[in-house]
Amino acid sequence: MKVSDHNKMVKYITDPRDRKSPEERAKITATQKANDAKRMAAKRKEYGLPDMQKHTINMLNKFENGPDIKEEDFYVQAIRNSPTPVPGYVGGATPDPTVPTRAERTAGQKQLEKLAVQPDSRGVFQKAVAADEAAYKKSQQYPNEATPEQVARLAYNMEKSRQMTGGDGRYDKPKAIIKKKKTIPYVPTKIKFNTYQPYIPEPPSPELIRQSENFKKILQDTQDKKIREANAGLAGLLGGFKK
Repeated sequence: MKVSDHNKMVKYITDPRDRKSPEERAKITATQKANDAKRMAAKRKEYGLPDMQKHTINMLNKFENGPDIKEEDFYVQAIRNSPTPVPGYVGGATPDPTVPTRAERTAGQKQLEKLAVQPDSRGVFQKAVAADEAAYKKSQQYPNEATPEQVARLAYNMEKSRQMTGGDGRYDKPKAIIKKKKTIPYVPTKIKFNTYQPYIPEPPSPELIRQSENFKKILQDTQDKKIREANAGLAGLLGGFKK
């Protein structure tokens, strides 16, 4: 088998989509349930256990209040809830034959849908559908006037507001929705230039003069030390201090 064929096979097997019709799937599900019930009944019989359905009915009749449950009632309920017609039970095996089964309701709905799309000689069905669609579209439109109920509700609310606030506002002066801000007139600032005075530095204080003289003395002492070290010893013989 080629790799491409193998990949197609795996993709088809693992495809989660159900390729069967609802009728086929319901038939397969019903068959599986029936086979499971037969298998469980056979195993219970093999081990000497009573039938599960009969055992459930007996326990309910023994410990629950009310009328006894018959085994036929379970079959009737299963037939009525079956989505597909059960062979041998035309019309449904029910105590009330006037009530349709689920399968009969499904078949009737399909027949009604089939007749709905067929042309009618008198056009009664088409007219009914058209009238229903027109009524629906009209109900979806916004009304252009208030109903009497809405007018009465509005009058009630206005009267209630008038009694609570002392007035309904009909005779009050209309208030501006947007309030305009008050503008303040702009007054330019006047600058006078005749008050200018030149900057005159203050005379140095005695402390500042003393600190300045000490700093100059330190610089002079440092310079003298460099000259002395350059002219003393071997440095003086080599040429002395060069400025």
